[in-house]
Amino acid sequence: MATPLGIDDVQPRFSWQLRDSRQGARQTAYRLLVATQPELLAVGHADVWDSGRVASEQSVGTPYTGAAISPSTRYY
Repeated sequence: MATPLGIDDVQPRFSWQLRDSRQGARQTAYRLLVATQPELLAVGHADVWDSGRVASEQSVGTPYTGAAISPSTRYY
């Protein structure tokens, strides 16, 4: 979801689609960042969770494995 209003899952899962117009392009790794302010993400900083670089072609159902998320808190 692009802008969910609420998620009742303590361990949400992320999915994404590769956007690359080059022929044969494929994903070889990913890095997921979660922050409390979008400005933090704009500079590549995550104050909640940083998955680090993960060598993987997986792009569907990747679980959040950071610290417990708080209710009524907006995350980016």
